[in-house]
Amino acid sequence: MFDRTRPSSSQSGIGSGSGTATSERSHKPDETPSASTIAGSPPSTGCDNAAASQLRQPRAKSLLTIIAQCCSFASIIFMILVLVGNTRKVKALTNIYFLSIDVSNVIPRSYPNAVLVNSIAQTLGLRGFYQVGLWNHCEGYPNEGVTYCAPTKSMYSFDPVTILLSQLLEGATSKTSLTRTLL
Repeated sequence: MFDRTRPSSSQSGIGSGSGTATSERSHKPDETPSASTIAGSPPSTGCDNAAASQLRQPRAKSLLTIIAQCCSFASIIFMILVLVGNTRKVKALTNIYFLSIDVSNVIPRSYPNAVLVNSIAQTLGLRGFYQVGLWNHCEGYPNEGVTYCAPTKSMYSFDPVTILLSQLLEGATSKTSLTRTLL
């Protein structure tokens, strides 16, 4: 609004007869000194909230970084547990598995003689439960816990039909041969 190269009529010494500017100080028309400026503190710019949020933003980013690092560390620990879980007949390791199949009650209890049929299935070699892990499977009975874990194998795929049939057929043939020797 003010042209600094030419003095205005209020800045020039028209009444004094000289052509030079008597005052070098310029005032903006909308700027008035505030109490904070007079007291010596910096003037308020009206952007205090924006400046405060910019100061808080790095703290929030660092907090999110710490939380992300803690979650990553916890996920690494859980991945190690998944890799080690269900590999041996150790109580802590057999409690970590992907899938557990409970076949201790193959026949529902509402069926007549269900307890007898289920005991016959166990007598033939069917285990009470099967637990599938990343590297192998473990099997056992509800009262005894895990009794056997298969050898670990990379790229392991669990085939329940093959395992159940082989155990039932093995139990049936060994029971039949035992019965023949007794007779």
